[in-house]
Amino acid sequence: MLGLKRRIGEIVRIGDQISLTVLGISVPKARLRITALVGAAKDPFELTMMAHQGDTQMIGDRIQIVVLEIDGMEVGIGIHAPPNVPIDREEVRLRKQATRVTM
Repeated sequence: MLGLKRRIGEIVRIGDQISLTVLGISVPKARLRITALVGAAKDPFELTMMAHQGDTQMIGDRIQIVVLEIDGMEVGIGIHAPPNVPIDREEVRLRKQATRVTM
């Protein structure tokens, strides 16, 4: 499992088709939005949820998101995914894309 801490407005990218955004934090819960592109047409699907520490959300049958902790201004998020699925903070993903473009 990969663990990340995110603040309000920060995004985690899971593969090329899934993003998780922290929308709000009000201890003991956090408001999260999961966006996924599904189907052959890559139609967007969004789930907005209030989550408590320990809550789990499955995306398909291969990706699991776990709320590890909610601490003041940050949410600890754990992500279980197959080894071939990249998981990045949004700012890291953008740097990687910029590096690919300049090469």
